[in-house]
Amino acid sequence: MLVSVEEMEQAFWTQNPHGRKMASELREQPLQPLSPHPAPPLVPKGSRFALGPAEAVAAATRRQMTLVMRDKVLLKGRIMQVIVLGLLTGSLFYNQGVSLIASRTMFGACFMSTLFMSFGGFPQLPVTMELKKVWFKHRAAGFYPAYAQGMAMALSQLPLSTLESIIFSLIMYFMVNFYRQPGYFFTFMLIMATCSMSVSSLFRYMACLCPNMVVANAAVGFVFVFLILTSGFAIVHKSIPPWMIWAYWISPQGYALRALVVNEMVSPKWQDVPAPPGMSAGLSLGDAALMSFDFYRERKWIWIGVGFLIGSFIVLTYTSIISLAFQQPEVPTAQIPDPEDLQKARHRAEERHAKLVQEEAVTAAEAAVIEVRPPSAGALPMKKLQKLPQEVGRNKHSREEGASVGSNPPGMVVSPSLAALQDFNEISSSLPFTPITLVFQDLKYWVPNPAYSRRAAKAAAKAAAEANQAGIDTHARTSAAAAAGAGATAGKTDIEMAPNKLPATAGATTGATAGGDGGVPMAARERLQLLSGITGYNEPGVLLALMGGSGAGKTTLMDVIAGRKTIGEIGGTITVNGHQADPRAWSRVMGYVEQFDIHSPGQTVEEALQFSARLRLPRSLSDSQVRAYVEEVLEIVDLLPLMGALVGSPGASGLSVEARKRLTIAVELVANPSCIFLDEPTSGLDARAAAIVMRAVRNVACNGRTVMVTIHQPSIEIFESFDDLLLIQRGGLTTYFGPLGRHSTDLIAYFMAVPGTPTLPAGFNPATWMLEVTGGSMATVLNRVDVDWPAHYAASELAVKNNARAQALVDEGFKTARALEVGSRYAMPFGTQVRVLLRKFNLAYWRAPGYNFMRVGMTLVTSFIYAAVYWGEGKVPNPATIANVQNVMGIMFASSNFLGMINLMSVMPVVGYERVVFYRERGASMYNPFAYGAAIALVEMPYLLIQALIFVPIIYFMIGFDPLPEQFFYYIIVFFETIAFYTIFGQTLVYITPAQTIAQVVGGGFNFLFNVFNGFIITYPDMPSGWRWMNRAVPPTWILYGLGISQLGNDDGELIYGGTSMPVNEFMKERFGYRYDMRWWVVLILLAYVLVLRVGSILALKYWNFLRR
Repeated sequence: MLVSVEEMEQAFWTQNPHGRKMASELREQPLQPLSPHPAPPLVPKGSRFALGPAEAVAAATRRQMTLVMRDKVLLKGRIMQVIVLGLLTGSLFYNQGVSLIASRTMFGACFMSTLFMSFGGFPQLPVTMELKKVWFKHRAAGFYPAYAQGMAMALSQLPLSTLESIIFSLIMYFMVNFYRQPGYFFTFMLIMATCSMSVSSLFRYMACLCPNMVVANAAVGFVFVFLILTSGFAIVHKSIPPWMIWAYWISPQGYALRALVVNEMVSPKWQDVPAPPGMSAGLSLGDAALMSFDFYRERKWIWIGVGFLIGSFIVLTYTSIISLAFQQPEVPTAQIPDPEDLQKARHRAEERHAKLVQEEAVTAAEAAVIEVRPPSAGALPMKKLQKLPQEVGRNKHSREEGASVGSNPPGMVVSPSLAALQDFNEISSSLPFTPITLVFQDLKYWVPNPAYSRRAAKAAAKAAAEANQAGIDTHARTSAAAAAGAGATAGKTDIEMAPNKLPATAGATTGATAGGDGGVPMAARERLQLLSGITGYNEPGVLLALMGGSGAGKTTLMDVIAGRKTIGEIGGTITVNGHQADPRAWSRVMGYVEQFDIHSPGQTVEEALQFSARLRLPRSLSDSQVRAYVEEVLEIVDLLPLMGALVGSPGASGLSVEARKRLTIAVELVANPSCIFLDEPTSGLDARAAAIVMRAVRNVACNGRTVMVTIHQPSIEIFESFDDLLLIQRGGLTTYFGPLGRHSTDLIAYFMAVPGTPTLPAGFNPATWMLEVTGGSMATVLNRVDVDWPAHYAASELAVKNNARAQALVDEGFKTARALEVGSRYAMPFGTQVRVLLRKFNLAYWRAPGYNFMRVGMTLVTSFIYAAVYWGEGKVPNPATIANVQNVMGIMFASSNFLGMINLMSVMPVVGYERVVFYRERGASMYNPFAYGAAIALVEMPYLLIQALIFVPIIYFMIGFDPLPEQFFYYIIVFFETIAFYTIFGQTLVYITPAQTIAQVVGGGFNFLFNVFNGFIITYPDMPSGWRWMNRAVPPTWILYGLGISQLGNDDGELIYGGTSMPVNEFMKERFGYRYDMRWWVVLILLAYVLVLRVGSILALKYWNFLRR
C-alpha cells in the first residue's frame, strides 16, 4: 500500500507521541531569536558567494597551481619534450647561412617554432575537460564565480608557458643561427611566450565550449589546422582568395610567424646584403626574401603581432569564462526498452518457470530428499544441482541446526533489504558445468618495494652486521670471564659454542633484514610481503565472504587465486578439484567480477551478455541456445526489464550504479563458470541496491557454483547471508576462517572464547563488532582487544581442522576427479571471434555519432574550406614561381596533416575506454588479441573510405588538380592510406602509453616530428646529411611524396626562381628529391607502414599491460 508524504506528515504530528509532544512544545514556547541584533550572515546579502572577487580568484588560482604542480608526469614530459624536440629541430636547421635559398629554410624554422609553441597547448584540452566535471559541481554549490575559475586556469599556465618558451628559444635561436644580438633574441622569446599563451587560451576556450572529449578533439583539430593553414606559409598571403582573407587576419599563428620572420629579416645580417641579380634594384636580401613569400617588411608588424597575441589571450580567456558560466553538463538520455521484445522475453521466462515447476513436482514425487553429488566427483558435468528450499546454499553447520534461509526469530522486523535478500529466484542453470572445489594452501605474495633504496639497504645491512658482531664480542667477553673463574675446560667449551649462541637482538635484526619486517626501515626492504601463508577452501554451493580492514589484502588474495596478478612473486599451492590449477583451463571455468564496472558504453544489456556468452560458451552451442541462456541469466540478476537499455558511461548516461553492478555479475555468469569471484560487489550501493545485488549472488551460489566475495563492512542482513568467512589482517594474516552459523553464532562463539573480548551489543552488526575487536577498523563503540589474533588462530583447534579439511579435499579430489582440461585457450575459433567482435564494434560505432558523424561532418566542411582557400591554385601557370609550387605542396601538406590529426585525436578517447574493457576481457580469455585488432581495423574501413570519397572529389576539381583519371584515383588511394595510417597510429599511441593525456602529448610530439622531417618545411636536399635518414623513416614523407609527385612530378612547364629557370618536374627532383617513377612504390610503402603499425598495436595490446595488479 502506498502512503503519500502529506499523509505521513499528518500522522506524525497527530498520532505519533513524539510528534504530538514536539508540536505542543512549539505552541507553548515559540522559537525566539537569541539576540535582538542577529549576527550578520556568512554570505553578504545580494551575493551568491562567500568570497570577494579578489579572494575568489586567489583561492581558485592557488588550487589550480597545486593541481598543475602535482601532475609530475605531465610536467616532466612537457619539459623533456621541449628539450628533445628543440634539439632535434635546431640540429635539423643548424647554422643556416645568408642566401635566398636559405631564406626559405629560415622561414621554415620560424614556422616550426610557431607550430611547436602551438602544439604545447594540446594538453590543455583533456585537463580542462576533466576540470569541467568538478567545476559544474562547484558552480552548483556556489563555491566561487566563473571568472575565478577561468582566470585561475589561465594564470596557472603562464609560468609553464614562459618556462617552455625560454628553453625552446635558447636552443632554437642559437642553433639555427638567427641574428645574435640581445634585442632580437629577447624579441624572439617574447613572441614565443605570447604565442604559447594565445594558443593555450584557444584550446581552453574550445574545451570549455565543447560538451565532450570527442567533439573537443575534432573541433580543436579543425580550428588549429585551419589557423595554421592561413598563417601565410602553407599558402602565401596574396594567394589566399578574398573571401577567405579574414582567416589570415585572425590567425594567432599568422601574427606570430609574421613577427618572427620580420624580426629576423630586418636585422643587419639580412639588410646589409643586396638582393641577387634579376630582382628589383635596390632591394636588400631580407626584403627580397620577405617579398618572395608575400610577407610585410615593416618593423611595426613585430609589435602588432605581440599586441594581437596578448589581446587574443585576454579575449579568449573572457569567452572561456562566459562558457563556464552558462554551459550546462550533458544530461543522460532516457532509455526505454522495446515493449515487444520485453514482452517476448517475459513470455519465454514464464515458459521456463512453468517447465521448472513441473520438473520439481515430478522430482518431489519420486523422492523426499534429493542427494547431491559430492564436490569431489565434480570432474563430470552436472546438469542440475537441486536442493531443498530449507537447505539452499547453506553450509553443513547450518544444516545441522535445521536453519533455513527464510527463517527469522519471533518478533524480528524484516527490513526491506532483508526482504530483498529472501526473494529468491528458484532457477537452475540449463547448461552443464563442472562443480569446483577450490583449495589454497600456504599462499604467500611479495611485490617489489617502490620505496626501496640501495643506499638504505646497505646502511641497514651494515647496521645489522655491526649489531651482530657486537653481540658476538659481548658474548665472547662474557664467556672468557666465565672461563677464567670456572676453569680452562669449561671455558674452552663455552668459547667453542659461542658462535652458535647469538644474542636475541642480533638474531632478530638479521632475520628482519632477510625478509621479515622487524626493525628494518621501509626503504631497506627490497620487496614487501602482502600475503603470509593463508590456507582455505571453498566448496560448491557455499558462499564464502572474504573480509578484513582496508589494506588487509582481500583483493590481493582474490587476484592471486584467480591468476590476475601481473607483478610480484607468488608462493604456495592452488588446487582445483585436487589438481594444480592450470592457468589456461582455470581462466575458462572461472568468472571474475571486478570492483569497477567496466563495459563498452555502446552496447545494450542484452548485447553485452550475448557477446560474453558467445565467446566463452562451447562452440557446440548454437546461437539460439546461447540467446536462451542469456535470457535465463537476465532473469537471475533481475535485468530482464533493462535488456534493451544502453550500458552508457558511468556517471554520465545509461544504467544506474546498481544495475551496472548486476550487469558485471551477469557478464561473468553467462560464461557458465564453475567458480565466481566478486570483488566488493556492494561498494557504492545503498542498502536496497546492495541487497538486490547480493540476492543475485545468492542465486548463483544456490545453483551449485563456488562463490567467493570480498566485502567491506556489510549490513547485518547481507553479512548473515554468507555461509563461511575468511577474515584477514594487514600483511595477509589469517584471523578467522570457518562457518558463520545461524545469526553468526559460530563466529561470535569463536571470538567470545578469547578472554577480554567485549560482548556483542544487542542489535549491533556482527561484522562491525568483529572488525572493531580485531583491529580491522577504527573502534567507534568497542575497544580493540589486545590479542595477536593471527597467532591465536594459528594455534587454535579450528585452524588444525581447516588445514586437515583442506588437505583431505585435495587428496579426495586428486583420487576421484580429473584435472580441468580445455582444447584451446579460447572457446571459439578465430573467425567467430572476429565476427562477434566486428558486430560489437559496428553497433558501437553506429551508436557513437559524436565520433563518426563528427569526423565525417568535419571532413565535408573542411573540404569546402580548403577548396575556398586554394581555389584554382592546383593549376600551375607557365611560367610558374616558387610561390605556385609552395601553394600546391601546401594544400597537400595541410590537408593530409589536418585530417590525419583529426582522426588521430578523435580516435583516442574511443579506444582509450575500450582498452580498459579489453584488459578485462583478455583476463577472461574471451578472444585472441589479433582477432580484436583485426575487428577494430575492419570496422574503421567504411568510415575512412567515406572520408576519402567526400574529401578528395570536392577539393580535387575545385582546386584544379590534374583531371586525368589515373591521377585522380591515385590521389584517392594515397589519401585513404593517409587517414588510415593516422587513425591506427592514434590507436597505437593509446595502447603504448599509460593514459590518454600522455598519448595526446606524445601524439602532438610525433606530429611535430613528422612536420619537421616530412620534407615540406625543409626539403630533403637541404637537410643535414645526418638527418636525411629521418626524412625517409617518417611515414608523412611518403604521403607528401605521393601526393606531390602525382600533380607536379610530370609537369614539364617552366619555373623561374632566383633569376634562373628550369622545368617544374626537374625542380621537384632537385629541390624536393621527388621522382615520378616512384609513385606506385610510394603506395606500397604506405601500405607497409599501415600493416606494420597495425601488427605492432596488436602486439602492444597483447604484451603491454598498464593495469598493474
